[in-house]
Amino acid sequence: MNLNPLVWLQPPFRFFFFWTGFFFSKVFLEPEDSNSCCELNFWIPMSGSCGRLCLHDLKQIWTILRSRSVVRVKGPDVEKFFQNLVTQDVRDIGVLTEGRHAGFLNSRGRLLHDTILSRPSEEEFLVDVDRANVDRLTRQLNMYKLRANVKISDASNELSVWSFAGVPSADALQVNPVTAFPDPRSEALGLRMVLEKKSRPPIPENVTGVTENVYKVIRTLNGICEGSVESQGDFRDEELPLECNLDVTGGVSFDKGCYIGQELTARTHHTGVVRKRFFPMAIDKSPDRALRAAQVAQEYIDSDQST
Repeated sequence: MNLNPLVWLQPPFRFFFFWTGFFFSKVFLEPEDSNSCCELNFWIPMSGSCGRLCLHDLKQIWTILRSRSVVRVKGPDVEKFFQNLVTQDVRDIGVLTEGRHAGFLNSRGRLLHDTILSRPSEEEFLVDVDRANVDRLTRQLNMYKLRANVKISDASNELSVWSFAGVPSADALQVNPVTAFPDPRSEALGLRMVLEKKSRPPIPENVTGVTENVYKVIRTLNGICEGSVESQGDFRDEELPLECNLDVTGGVSFDKGCYIGQELTARTHHTGVVRKRFFPMAIDKSPDRALRAAQVAQEYIDSDQST
């Protein structure tokens, strides 16, 4: 798989992406048998290479997503329980091999949590959520539990979330994951797996271990915000799911029926007016070109195309 982010910025992504040259930063490789990271230059050019390593050289990578936690929900009523809570239709999520992007909203239709749901068995769901929000989500799930026959538990001490970009399947890694599936938000993010913490999978030599910062750069360049810091920032519980691109990443079902916050989400979708969205932008270091980039972006936002 080519990890060049420009390959994947294609329809159905409708937001505007303005490329002004290159984005320069520093990231770190994470050697499996080393206590220290080796610094390298990270460049995302239109072509060519520089520094010790370029993003284009990373054909297959793996990372442990330490910013994510897992909540386990089990019981005979688990499917109905989630169907009434989240933006996603959970009724046909495949066991073991499929994950779905989903949002938890408040009664005003504002995004509380962006999550990825997977299904180890018919009566069990795993909720992959921002580590900073795991306690809050657990409390909210228990609040809505009422008489539903489900058991809710924080599985963060038992399970961890991994990402394998550029790896064709879990079979190629010879691992036995709890769940493993293509990241539902973008093909560029590869496979997402939930693994037992006590077991470390054998990593092939041709799959490079990287820190979560590298993964975050790839994810950001594909216009995918994740976690409370990115999706909410200082405005907690004020962003709409469509403003965070959950409709673009397949995180909202518009024909599943009622769920908490559904009314405003459906109305926003059917009116076709989303006045603000998250989108990636790389700014050139030149002040003149950076100013021109801002002007072009503003012209686009003011135009009819932005809707």
